[in-house]
Amino acid sequence: MAYMYSNQRINEVVDAYGLFTYRDPLIFLAVENFDDWKDRELCVRKSGFLNTYICKLDEEIFAEDPITVPNVFEIEEIKNDWNRENWSDLLIRIFDKTRAHRYCVVKLYDAPPYWRVFYERQITKFIPDEDGNLEACDVEWSYSIPKSDKHVKFTETIKFYNPLNDNNDETGLLITYGEKDDTDGQLHLGKNDIETLWTLDVYIRYCLLDIAANSAKTSGFFWLMYGSRADEDTRKAILNSMDLAGSMRGIGADEEILKKITAMYPAKPEFTVQALSEFVKAFAHAARLPLAYFRSEREQGGMFDVQSIDEVKINKKKRFVFKQLSNSMITLIFMRWGILVQEIYPNIEEMEGENYKDEIEVKIPDEADKEDVETNKEDVETDKKVNKENEE
Repeated sequence: MAYMYSNQRINEVVDAYGLFTYRDPLIFLAVENFDDWKDRELCVRKSGFLNTYICKLDEEIFAEDPITVPNVFEIEEIKNDWNRENWSDLLIRIFDKTRAHRYCVVKLYDAPPYWRVFYERQITKFIPDEDGNLEACDVEWSYSIPKSDKHVKFTETIKFYNPLNDNNDETGLLITYGEKDDTDGQLHLGKNDIETLWTLDVYIRYCLLDIAANSAKTSGFFWLMYGSRADEDTRKAILNSMDLAGSMRGIGADEEILKKITAMYPAKPEFTVQALSEFVKAFAHAARLPLAYFRSEREQGGMFDVQSIDEVKINKKKRFVFKQLSNSMITLIFMRWGILVQEIYPNIEEMEGENYKDEIEVKIPDEADKEDVETNKEDVETDKKVNKENEE
């Protein structure tokens, strides 16, 4: 009998009815290969836990403009440029891509869209100099116009900014999350912030499938034991009746056609529920964030405005993530406005017991130093104009 089953199509020996109301595309398409940028990108977009860890955390970090020393936002021109060119969105995108893919390349433009962020999907080749240092890259990207057959494709070579060069055509910046690593003989651009979370996220996904997807089929299925007179037509009629059966409708059949209907349910569904809870706890621990951050149970402060200790942990994580790219943000500000920012910090709400903003206030320069900043900006702009005239 087993041999007969192995050589027959499943629908020849088993009748099935009903469908899942929803199939998780991350499981249905087996999006589980960490080394594939497509899988990483899709999971960060569609996995609730990874999306919360990457995208939502980055959005909270840049809910307010960062704090710079000196304060460049007191210069009206920079403040206006920052808002018009959507630099908050630029920084969020940089953090999203570098944390998920280790690195990205930013290209600044003089006109809209003002900037673009490229990652492994669009970068086709890195170009090293004679010493093996990366000095440029080739990128290729495209987009389709909605409700149109038109497909637009672009290619570009981007030269990376080098503070040792005086060329003004270096409008790109290679940004890595963390430091480069070549200890194993291969150049790794930064570190991946989701590598330690990947396996746990996959486990959580399958636990949710076992709980939620099974619920889409009433947390189990029915086993129909046919009688000796159940031919193909009667089997189809029984299956059609099963689709219509419910609390107000029943199904009846002769014993020789349908002997028994047995409901099949998971033996211990609470095991999966418990496993899910443990995996979520492990995920939060590996992410160095409180469990409440992923369960949307964050406390907001009570009658006496007592701040939650969870928020203090979240702020600590935000400052750590922000610090990984602080030097790159300082470089981008210099490339765009010609101002030498000494330090940059996330502008996040302080909790009770935190005082890091007080330490920043001490570092903010007085009025005389602000004049030096303006003078430095003018000198850099003058140098750029001279270099451009010399080239022409």
